[in-house]
Amino acid sequence: MTLKNRLDEYKIALWYYINRFHTIDRHKAVFCNYNGKGFGCNPKYIALEMLKRDSGWDIVWVVKEDKYKFPEGIRTVKWDSKEAIYELATAAVWVDNQRKLWYHRKRKKQFFIETWHGGAETLKKIGADNPANFDNKPYEHTSYPIWIKL
Repeated sequence: MTLKNRLDEYKIALWYYINRFHTIDRHKAVFCNYNGKGFGCNPKYIALEMLKRDSGWDIVWVVKEDKYKFPEGIRTVKWDSKEAIYELATAAVWVDNQRKLWYHRKRKKQFFIETWHGGAETLKKIGADNPANFDNKPYEHTSYPIWIKL
């Protein structure tokens, strides 16, 4: 990783801290698929079900490119833009099919739903179920409001 890339990451982390002064919107959910690669996988179907139920949620999707099609009712923001950072910092719920990067900082009153999946014959150990994550501080910041060793 180059110095410029690392400095860019620190700049993004700083924006997360600045946006923590904004109130969390209890009716906003931010979705992402493979770090901004389109509209798909499990997060897509959760968002579509929320739209179908007309639940009153503000649904925001974070994408790297504008080439993807989204249904009416889903707003999009560009990956790691100031707008995306604001949306993540103020959303009550994050839904993603993989864990966030170290500089994505979830707040204590936010919920992060990881929709990782595996085949029927295997169960992946993620989050607190994975012993490798017990002392992983960056993972703690995105995954759990309270880190508990089981």
